[in-house]
Amino acid sequence: ACLKRDLMGKLLHAVGLLGVAVSWNSWGCASAASGVPSIDELSGSWVDPNAPVSPSANLGAEQRDLPTINNFWGAVGVAPQGTRPVDMFGINSLELPPYAGCGADAANAPFGCGRLFVDGAQVTATGTKWATHEATRRSDPLPTSGVVVSTATRMPFEQNGVFWVVNLSNPTTNHATVRVDIALPASVKRYESVGTWVYDVPADVTTSVYTPFSSPAGQKGAVACRPPSETLGRPTGGSHPACGRFEFVGAVQPDSVHAAGPPPSPSPPLGTCSIAGEWVQERSGDTFGPIVEDPSHKAFSWTGNPKYKEEGWNSFNGTLDGAGNIVLHYYRTYPGTPKPGVVTEKGAFTADCDHIKMADSPWHRKGSAPVPSTRTPVPNATFAAVVVPPGQTVSIKVTFAVGDNASAAEVTAAPFSGNEADFDAEWAKSHDNWQQRWAQAFEPNNGYWSGNLPTVSFPPSETAGAGVARVFYMSALTVVSQMRTNLPIVFERVWPNGNGNVGHTTMGIGGSRSWWWDEGLTSVLLALLEPASRAPTFQAWLHHDDHPGTAFGHGTGNGYAMDCAPPGSGSCFGSNSCGACDEPKEPTQGPEYGFYCYNPWAFYMAMANHLRMNNATSFLTAQAANSSMDVEAALGAIVEDYKTYLIPGTKLVDYGPAMDGFSPTYKHVMPGCSQGNNVYMLRDYAALKEAKGDAAMAADLRAQAAALAKATIDTMYTAKDGKGWFNIVFPVDGNKQIQLNEMRHVVDFFSVTFGLCGLNQDECDMTAEMRAELGAWFREESVTSNWIRATSPKCNCSNSWTVPINGSTSGRDPIEADDDDEWPAYSTCHAGRPDHGSNGAYPSWPAFSLEALCYVDGNCTSAFAIMSTFEPNTREGPFGQSNEVPQSTTSPYTPFNDESAFKPIAGVNRYVAIEGGSFFDAIVRGFFGYHPPPLWAAGVPAEEALTAALHTPTISRGFLGSLSNLRTPHGLATITSGVGGLSIALQQD
Repeated sequence: ACLKRDLMGKLLHAVGLLGVAVSWNSWGCASAASGVPSIDELSGSWVDPNAPVSPSANLGAEQRDLPTINNFWGAVGVAPQGTRPVDMFGINSLELPPYAGCGADAANAPFGCGRLFVDGAQVTATGTKWATHEATRRSDPLPTSGVVVSTATRMPFEQNGVFWVVNLSNPTTNHATVRVDIALPASVKRYESVGTWVYDVPADVTTSVYTPFSSPAGQKGAVACRPPSETLGRPTGGSHPACGRFEFVGAVQPDSVHAAGPPPSPSPPLGTCSIAGEWVQERSGDTFGPIVEDPSHKAFSWTGNPKYKEEGWNSFNGTLDGAGNIVLHYYRTYPGTPKPGVVTEKGAFTADCDHIKMADSPWHRKGSAPVPSTRTPVPNATFAAVVVPPGQTVSIKVTFAVGDNASAAEVTAAPFSGNEADFDAEWAKSHDNWQQRWAQAFEPNNGYWSGNLPTVSFPPSETAGAGVARVFYMSALTVVSQMRTNLPIVFERVWPNGNGNVGHTTMGIGGSRSWWWDEGLTSVLLALLEPASRAPTFQAWLHHDDHPGTAFGHGTGNGYAMDCAPPGSGSCFGSNSCGACDEPKEPTQGPEYGFYCYNPWAFYMAMANHLRMNNATSFLTAQAANSSMDVEAALGAIVEDYKTYLIPGTKLVDYGPAMDGFSPTYKHVMPGCSQGNNVYMLRDYAALKEAKGDAAMAADLRAQAAALAKATIDTMYTAKDGKGWFNIVFPVDGNKQIQLNEMRHVVDFFSVTFGLCGLNQDECDMTAEMRAELGAWFREESVTSNWIRATSPKCNCSNSWTVPINGSTSGRDPIEADDDDEWPAYSTCHAGRPDHGSNGAYPSWPAFSLEALCYVDGNCTSAFAIMSTFEPNTREGPFGQSNEVPQSTTSPYTPFNDESAFKPIAGVNRYVAIEGGSFFDAIVRGFFGYHPPPLWAAGVPAEEALTAALHTPTISRGFLGSLSNLRTPHGLATITSGVGGLSIALQQD
């Protein structure tokens, strides 16, 4: 027998109030999900935060991002991006809407909120490890005592706080007595929105008002409140003072909590310091070096910084004396530069060997904190003599809570800070409740989620299966971790798109913001897991575009803040300035340029995936925002919006401005978003109209798609040396000619493939030869040992050639531009960005590229094997905004494809990002071939309808495995990939 949800749930679904018009019993029956790894099994491996990422590419340890954890209300990180060493206690980038804080104050709180010292020296981490509910850090044995320090950081489940266990373990045979100091800097604000692209975080912890306290139970701590007079910053609507409360819980209490900070770490004699290595000038952020030192003569020199050569500075050299004083000589030797000659500047080491004070700006050694350890006015908790017996561990338990004022912070803290029993209970719940919510995501009729996710399994003989399965479940965990229950304006459960550590000391990044594209990229997963959320979410999207001067699907602003006022309230819901509306746009007299060209696809794909996964007919007939259209008509308007942007006399779609983050030449007619996406939408919408009996409209839509597909191949495709790719088109000479610009990007590979070869109902437009060339290009120029490069390093964006407006260019070799580099993309395409450039990829790109590879190869043999190689990336943590693959940043820009990818800090990357769910979508849709039409035809027998939902089921996929507990409108089903292809069957009791 099946477990049932409550009666209200049945009724809501039965009458379609949640946009899902199916009877309750049609979802079928299943036992509880089996084989789903726990959150502990999906935790990461230990990472050395001090190990260089890639000596070959000159990437230091500070380039690696470190753990961020989530508790369904918010997130917190453990290390400001780019800062080394890593403190054992500090937290960074706290986001608990409406609160945020714990930015890094370089002078007094370089590690965010908190800092740990033992025996007068800061304790730094030699290992970090991520789990979705916990970040752990560990040290080497301390030189003064042999004690090993480890810390675990968690967030109370769905509460506004953070808590720690600090473990002091003694592996020696002697008693150890240590002094422990924990600095308690804290800076928190309450915001009108943390969903704008950037918002100010308080930078100076010394302006907070600190109040030490001792509770009636004898527990010590300190409250930090921002001053009421503080100037409000971004976003519009401002921020307000708030308080953060540290408290020590349980028997191990500090001897005192006082205003004086911890004692400074002992420093070496400054006369022994070496200037060799790389240095960061704090005023400009520029890196000097590597500086080469001759220790025997106390002399040093440096040459070769391109930026300074542009300004006329050729080199510098200098001398050191025995007291740590420095004399620099800058040389200008280029003819024609201003004031050629020599400039002399003096400075000295300060406090330690990692910090220099020069006349114009301080310097710090690359990888170190900007300002050395000093005594600060923030509170400090001192444990004067902690005795740790041999072979035992002493634990210090600490909590941090936020609130509008000190009293509110105390109320927030009470459930997990009242006493040690409370702490221990909430500590356990922070894991157990997380695990329960994760497990429920895969259980049909689970009582929490309105849907469920399927499970995957592969036989032991499928050697790549374990890697693919971990990628699948980590993809799902990434998305589940981003769900929030404290932002109920649109729906009770919503998905901000990402969060993580931020290295900028005064900036936070959209902790309550959703981007259309990101959510569209994981829309199969979201439609299966939480169908009840889809209709209200998409109505919010449609409200965003329901005003003069724009059109459905344009999504100007690229997303919306989920802590802003709701649609229809009169506020600027979804804008970049929550709470204050810009003047309404005037209706455009021509095309509206400037929107992100992938937005129409994101709107359509997300809504169509809800329709196809849930047969959501009531959503299809609902009013679209406040417009005169229903949702079906709105989708039709999105699908045919491309016509406004056609270059006259062609079937080429010119969207105008450059895409953010791609090459500066990635604009106008882009193979992916201009052509491939529109072909996909036209054909998919044709299937919907056909299911509704409108054969004439379906035929017209397919004819439009065929014309766009032909223009894409005839005009934009290039094949060379057995490899093929799609180029960019610029209209020139008053639209009489077109200029083609070389662009070898995976977004175009998969987007064009999806439109031309990825739908069940339509024949593939690509020849077998073309498909082979595309597959060869992807494998040879994009794939690395365990990730991909979004832009091929071989792409030369300075290559361009001009042809007549209607001339076919298919197969024509481009003019070769002069370029001395073997790997020109990094310089000619400005491709040094790890999400879209030649040194890494956004997580959706490898996911969807492998789905596309299934289509061009005709099976998933190669794609399945490559997907398994991505598994090591999940050992650092969830999927984030990108993984970087080492590449030299100087000529010849060598890509090191044999080296492992890593989680980077470049570009203020989000440590966790919802688009990691694309792997789930690609495995369900591409590997297991489940791609039903956006509307299920009525009256078709279940077996026939389900088989028709599979892509090329009679062709072997190249792997053995099954996808079970898949929700379909006919019941729960299992898809099996066998030797003879794919089969699908309803599950029995």
